[in-house]
Amino acid sequence: MVLIKDNHLRLAGGVKVAVAAARQGAHGLTIEVEVESEEELRQAIAAGADRILIDNQTPETVGAWCVIARKATRSPFIEASGNMLLSTVRAYALAGADAVSVGSLTHSVRAADVSLELFPR
Repeated sequence: MVLIKDNHLRLAGGVKVAVAAARQGAHGLTIEVEVESEEELRQAIAAGADRILIDNQTPETVGAWCVIARKATRSPFIEASGNMLLSTVRAYALAGADAVSVGSLTHSVRAADVSLELFPR
């Protein structure tokens, strides 16, 4: 899988160019594009992205953008990400996202002491 993020889009010169370059070099891999605006969403759909990563948007915006994406001839898989909380996952799922990424599951987890001490008799 190839994930095209905001820095890649800037360096490539836009969504269309970035997706085309990824397709040329990825040889059949799934292409996911991170979008932060409706215009980027529309460009990613037009460029044929397999997956769309909607970043840092409200559930309402995700819902509106899902409606746009679902109207495409080949509707992409939609992932919502960015500042997600376990308490908001349901709202994003109900908005139409196929997946919701919650980074706090890994970057903000509290460590648990799971050591096992053995003592000979």
